[in-house]
Amino acid sequence: MSYFCVGGHTLILDEPDSNQKGVRPMIISLRRGLRFIRFIVFFAALVYLFYHVLDLFNGWISPVDQYQMPTGNAVKVFQENVWQGDGEGRPTMAERLRLFYWYGE
Repeated sequence: MSYFCVGGHTLILDEPDSNQKGVRPMIISLRRGLRFIRFIVFFAALVYLFYHVLDLFNGWISPVDQYQMPTGNAVKVFQENVWQGDGEGRPTMAERLRLFYWYGE
């Protein structure tokens, strides 16, 4: 026997057989189910809001164009050289590493 109780917001899906002692019917509370769905929707909305607040701060903190030419007293420290031929005159990796540690960067 299945029925729905409107006043108590309870749905009884099954009635125990007479030969099974101690088995209770499965009761699903609609109020608890709606509260759970409301919690999930509220949680998703807060996650969405938190994501956009962090994205707003990211746009505020990060520079507009991080690869633009420096202005004022700033100096662009990386300049890629295109080596002609087989790479004669190109510093070896050991020389580059020695210069890196020599300048203390």
